[in-house]
Amino acid sequence: MRKEKGLPTITPKHRGVKLGQRKAMSKTDCLKINDLYGCLSKSIAHQRKYYALCNTLGL
Repeated sequence: MRKEKGLPTITPKHRGVKLGQRKAMSKTDCLKINDLYGCLSKSIAHQRKYYALCNTLGL
């Protein structure tokens, strides 16, 4: 998603830096996304569920 057509969605903070890889999300990506959406801030059972999901995805 982007604000305006033709603008990049993600840009590096420093010029010349290559972002990401093309295989899958990293474990850190998975955990940060879950944290962003509040999945990790709930009960311990919720946290275990999302850690298990990341592990199942091989992250």
